[in-house]
Amino acid sequence: MLYQYFSKIMAERTRRDHQARFDQIVAELDGVYEEATRYAQQISIDSSVQALLSRVDYPSVTEELNAKRNVNNYLAGMQMLAQTIDSLALVKDGEVVTWTDVPVYDDQSRALCQDWYSEFQNALGGAGDGTQAVSCPYSFSFASHKGEQQMNLISVQVPLYSMTAAGRRGGSLIVNINVDTLEQILRKGEESFESLAYFSGGQELVLPQGGGQASREALRDVAQMGVGEQGEGFSAYFCKKTALGGT
Repeated sequence: MLYQYFSKIMAERTRRDHQARFDQIVAELDGVYEEATRYAQQISIDSSVQALLSRVDYPSVTEELNAKRNVNNYLAGMQMLAQTIDSLALVKDGEVVTWTDVPVYDDQSRALCQDWYSEFQNALGGAGDGTQAVSCPYSFSFASHKGEQQMNLISVQVPLYSMTAAGRRGGSLIVNINVDTLEQILRKGEESFESLAYFSGGQELVLPQGGGQASREALRDVAQMGVGEQGEGFSAYFCKKTALGGT
């Protein structure tokens, strides 16, 4: 009986330790979303961004390009300050105004940006361009002077509003996050858990351990059920919704 008593104590302590480690990983994933929205709020009140979104006509093409270049340089600077932001894009009336990965300066770059924006919209799953939403994971490939480039992204869409006309939406800021950033966070749990995965929109982002098909199916079932002590082939499991929308 004494052994059983201490065995239960140790099991409960182990469960609490694992719960704390799991909560820490979830908090880091939530921190990615929080950084995206925090930077978006700061960008939304920048005077050059506000001016670009409110301007309809420019006296010349040169002046328009200069305005876009100034905003793109500002966005690139903000991106460098962030820890988890891969790129930033400004969208107005369904058209990409500028994107730090591919600045919109000519017809070719404009077409490339629109191709990316279409992929992003598909991954957004029907959410309108005026809503704050997070996309499912998606990929976008394009050819550049460096060769074939592929991006694996999750994107946060944040609506931007005019500071001079209350309630009028000027456009949207798209904050792109590299999937590798989330994978690196998840892999911090490899030593603590038998298996660990993140699911979003029916897609699995990463499964550091327990890579068999049975394990994948079990984890997917767990993601739909929530937290429990036993089941689906695991002695204990933890499940939680994140601020990024996935589980």
